[in-house]
Amino acid sequence: MLSSYPVACPHMQCGWAGNLVPSHLKGGLSAEIVSMHRAWFCCPSCRGNWEVRITDDIVTVLPLGERFDSQRGDGGNGKAARNEN
Repeated sequence: MLSSYPVACPHMQCGWAGNLVPSHLKGGLSAEIVSMHRAWFCCPSCRGNWEVRITDDIVTVLPLGERFDSQRGDGGNGKAARNEN
């Protein structure tokens, strides 16, 4: 069974609050998230996404500077990730 978490949408003008199951990817399918890992929630009201860290069943919304843009893969800094192989 997937774990749901009590959350409130952080997007301006929304105000939705309730329980959601997180995803590993922005806009992805619901999934079980291991403690200390980053995850995404999608608001069912405004359809906005936000990134969080889940630690021991506590959800923390990540500040903009810590967010990872999974579609760019650059850690949000605009620089391409380097492959050290």
